[in-house]
Amino acid sequence: MRDFYKDLKSKTKQFNIKFIDFLKNVFILFKQNFKEVSLFIIGCAFFTLMLTSLLKSILLSLMMRVSGTTYISPINLKDVLFHPGSILLILIFIILTTYMALFEIAGLLHAFSMSQVGRDTTISSMIFAGVRTCKKTTNPKNWAVILYIVVLLPLTKVLPLSSSTFKLVLPGFVNQTIDYTRLYSILYSIVYSLLLCGVIVYIFAINIYVLQKSDFIKSCNRSRRLGKGHYVEIVGTMFLLSLLLNFSINSISSILVINLRELLALFEKSTGVVTKSAEIGTYTYILRQLLKGLISPAVNNAALTVLFYRYIDEKGILTALSKDTFKEVKTTNKTAITFVVILLVIIGVEAIH
Repeated sequence: MRDFYKDLKSKTKQFNIKFIDFLKNVFILFKQNFKEVSLFIIGCAFFTLMLTSLLKSILLSLMMRVSGTTYISPINLKDVLFHPGSILLILIFIILTTYMALFEIAGLLHAFSMSQVGRDTTISSMIFAGVRTCKKTTNPKNWAVILYIVVLLPLTKVLPLSSSTFKLVLPGFVNQTIDYTRLYSILYSIVYSLLLCGVIVYIFAINIYVLQKSDFIKSCNRSRRLGKGHYVEIVGTMFLLSLLLNFSINSISSILVINLRELLALFEKSTGVVTKSAEIGTYTYILRQLLKGLISPAVNNAALTVLFYRYIDEKGILTALSKDTFKEVKTTNKTAITFVVILLVIIGVEAIH
């Protein structure tokens, strides 16, 4: 028994040392290309918000049109959702959302991989990496990545890698039905456990898929081999990182909102304690969700990059990756004009809706 505790203490100490080194490496990756990563995240968050809102509006309108209804209510919800046209529209929406998520993930993984080898990158290079990955996903052999992005990441809620994966969750009425039905609750627990195991086993599949010239199935197999023997360390590292990240975001949100509310209170009439508490709670939640949407994807992608390169043979880092990973793309006038045109079109269509 003494040997067991001694061995446990030694492994815990070793894990703590590795975790501190892990945090230092994550910080280094951010520091190397901080401006590019920050601008890319903000841009993706903006586009995701605008496009998701636009697509949802168009989706609901088209679903009502193809099903022949003028409004959606609990009475006709089943008929609308299970109409063949509605199912096709939902699949298109899921595919488009997957492409948005992949674009952001690929751009971030490219930037952090460049940082890993001590190189600078550009936003154009990150966009190129995103487009390349989206183009790669049009191959039917890679359609399994849609399940990874749409099912594994959002439903397990443990590894949001893009702004889009925060929005893909089960509707409230579905969660209530599961909570209040014992059979559904048990089935959900079983399915959730299986999905969670899938995330752990195939945690590096997205790195390999983006950075190497492999289809997604091969990427999953390589991820399983790469993580074999390291699952406890991976789970422990990501769990502690998640706790630290949530604690930091929650603390920052609360401090900013409370201090701002107290400052505004000096220039307005006093309100009731209940009203003040409700305002603080609401604004804290909004700010927390905003910070999570901006910070969590970047931190998680950086964390996966650090762990990915930790388990790859250091001498084979460059040879293990596609040459396109380190391809530098400079911004041209044509690219800038195209970007502005797309932005204006999205804003215009959103305003019309």
